[in-house]
Amino acid sequence: MNRKPRGSEQFQQKHAAISRPELREYKDPETPFEVLFCAEAGYYRHAAVAAVSLAENNRRSRTNIHVLTCVENRVAEGMFKESLAPYRHVAVAFHHVSDSRLDEVFFDRHLTKEAYMRFLAPAVFPTSVGRVLYLDCDLVVLDDLRPLWNMDLRGKAIAAAPDFPWDENGALARRLASLGLSATDTYVNSGVLLLDLDRWRRDNLSDRLFAYAKARGSALAFHDQDAINAVLHDDIHVVDCRWNLQSRMYRLGRRSFPHEFAATRQARRRPAILHYSTGEKPWLFRSQAVRKKHYFHYLGKTAWRNARPAPLPLPQRAEWWLGRQFLRVGADYMQIISLARHAISRSWRPVRRSLASVRVPTAPKRRTKSEPSS
Repeated sequence: MNRKPRGSEQFQQKHAAISRPELREYKDPETPFEVLFCAEAGYYRHAAVAAVSLAENNRRSRTNIHVLTCVENRVAEGMFKESLAPYRHVAVAFHHVSDSRLDEVFFDRHLTKEAYMRFLAPAVFPTSVGRVLYLDCDLVVLDDLRPLWNMDLRGKAIAAAPDFPWDENGALARRLASLGLSATDTYVNSGVLLLDLDRWRRDNLSDRLFAYAKARGSALAFHDQDAINAVLHDDIHVVDCRWNLQSRMYRLGRRSFPHEFAATRQARRRPAILHYSTGEKPWLFRSQAVRKKHYFHYLGKTAWRNARPAPLPLPQRAEWWLGRQFLRVGADYMQIISLARHAISRSWRPVRRSLASVRVPTAPKRRTKSEPSS
């Protein structure tokens, strides 16, 4: 039976002052991209993959890449800059900010304070910069972003793509209600955001977002993303999923999610940004992340090209190396294993049903001495 999760029709239809380091000045008629990453040093490798994929696929656009962080790490920052050095159209700047403002919000081992740093964007950039493109670190850019950058926001504060539309057992509806949203509102993913900084400054949106996140604390299941949806719900220009295609959207089944499957068909065929938004990150050992070959393709162009997961025993190091060789020819051995298991499981279903239907004769019940004979 086809299931139609709530909101599927709407999903288908709505398809402190910080000094700015010196950046190159360009005389291009088009405004250069102003791109923002927020990360701590442990994530610079993945941010570098995203930045290199952006540079590779946007060679005609001058790009200023900004990395916002709390703690300086010269070695990791140097490797990040080294990764972008071959791209003459790209400039890189690191902004080191105090974390005093971030102490107001809730974070734990599953969420770092860097997730809230995007709220500081209006303070990072001078007033001459009117918009900025924020990107999560766990994504790759696969196409020209100029159409997104030049997009008319129609007076809205941000542009964002819909989040994965799974409403398992009404979970999404309950979360929307807890955020003061209706079932007809589109809940967006915060991994790719085009920000109108003029609007943010004029309406003090940073203060409003921090205040909301502080007040709700751990009650926000998706933390900064929930805050953005709650505070800006009527101030979001919803864009097509291809500008932030979450990898789990490849799991949408034609029968289980017919409307979402149809709405994301073109985006899945030709994503502009592929976002590894689940816990299955491509860099993890034995990861089953969809299309992780793109991540490793661009990783090979960074200063972390020889990086491996945490120390592994010799057999697992060999497995990791072999998996990388498979990816070089477009094959993911974990996906092959998963498909093989699924095929074996399906082939055994008739056998299991046949065995279950066989009645095994049982021995007659033995009478005890106290039982009367018939």
